[in-house]
Amino acid sequence: MIKFIIILHLFIGIGAMAGGIGAMLNPDSPMGMSLDLLSDSPFHNYFVPGLVLFFFIGVLNLVSGYLYIRKNHFGEYGSLYCGIIQIFFIIIQCLILWVITPLHVIFFVFGIIQIVIGILQIRKEYHES
Repeated sequence: MIKFIIILHLFIGIGAMAGGIGAMLNPDSPMGMSLDLLSDSPFHNYFVPGLVLFFFIGVLNLVSGYLYIRKNHFGEYGSLYCGIIQIFFIIIQCLILWVITPLHVIFFVFGIIQIVIGILQIRKEYHES
């Protein structure tokens, strides 16, 4: 389970950082996305969502994966919090864009997996001490 969560954190983290960089470097049309999707949102372009994606999803997932690799017990809490943040990010994104894509569903499920594994690992650590 530990190897799986490390791979999941690295996969999500690297992907979110790449997507965040894409949105920050080309905020008017990142990866071909139209600004029309943001017409009813508080954003004028994709820079701020890209910034949030980069730091709050990307960097935090990489840090959590690193903590697991270093066998630091804060990795479990990182999984829990990364999963919660990711789920909120997906929900807010879907509400702003009024679109739900298969990727939203997949990454929502990844967030649930992170939460469940984080809780299981925290409980295991608690019962062992």
